[in-house]
Amino acid sequence: MRRKQNVPIIILLLLAAAAVAGISLAKDAIIIQMGVVFFRKIRLATCIAAGILLVIALLSMILSARRQSGKNDLQGETSSGENVSQEANLSVSSGLDAVKIQGLLQEKLEGEWRVCDHEIKSCLEQMRTMDRYQDKLNRLLKENGADALNDTEEILEKVEQYLCKNVRKVLNYMNVADPRDLSDQEMIRNKLKNCEAANSVQLDQTQQFLFALTEFLNRQGDEDTGTDMLEMYRQTILDSLNLEN
Repeated sequence: MRRKQNVPIIILLLLAAAAVAGISLAKDAIIIQMGVVFFRKIRLATCIAAGILLVIALLSMILSARRQSGKNDLQGETSSGENVSQEANLSVSSGLDAVKIQGLLQEKLEGEWRVCDHEIKSCLEQMRTMDRYQDKLNRLLKENGADALNDTEEILEKVEQYLCKNVRKVLNYMNVADPRDLSDQEMIRNKLKNCEAANSVQLDQTQQFLFALTEFLNRQGDEDTGTDMLEMYRQTILDSLNLEN
């Protein structure tokens, strides 16, 4: 694009150079035909015209450079704005830290939301149960040398993220609700109960998935290895997560 913008400038410079060169080359012919006085006049006019063309070319180059600089600044500001927007989105939608979520819940339990201690403790215990399931899976795969089944860990990570997102939603409500207000207390209790109920479904399916995986490992070497049952639980978990999301 910049090369195209420079074409008119180049043409102006060439015209100026051609005009001056033309007068110089035709000097003798002009003097013979028109006289010295006429030659001086036409040479002066040509130099003035060439000077004007040079000035126009220089001004065009300066204006072009300023426009390009302005565009770069605008693009930089736009890019910066887009980066900020992307960072803001990522900070909300990226993977959640389960340890941090548990810590925030614990803070609510020990702080102003201890009025909902029973419900908070239930959600905390669910997250700790998820931690135990992940430890069990890791030990099961390691002790059986089942590296080929490492993708099963991703299933449990998806479930963990599901739990974290549900808890985070309730934490957000806690941050804006008033723990001294009875209606707000009731609302938070209901949010916590709904969170517990939804998470309980996924935890039950995860436990059944671990048993199916155990059965699969125990049948290695047999004609029926139980792959159908393992795949069924895996797909059930994935389908339910997709439906919830």
